[in-house]
Amino acid sequence: MNSQDSGGLGLVVAGREEDFVDVALLEFAEACDVPTRYSCRSGVCHTCVTAVIEGKTDYLEPPLEAPADGSVLLCTAAPHTDLVLDL
Repeated sequence: MNSQDSGGLGLVVAGREEDFVDVALLEFAEACDVPTRYSCRSGVCHTCVTAVIEGKTDYLEPPLEAPADGSVLLCTAAPHTDLVLDL
């Protein structure tokens, strides 16, 4: 699966492919057992703010206050392109 073509995330585990379309990065991280910091799940508290190393994101729901340039809120963002984060 190519997230850039479909607007979603893909995961292949033991030959089984799972697609995550219109899913926040936080939900995808949880599905992959990747530990992350979070609290509100709605873009309010900024606990999940994470540095973007490479790539672009879009917000499924706009946060009340955008994080600093080069950062993303995992709880409300989804990838727009291939993405590398500093978790």
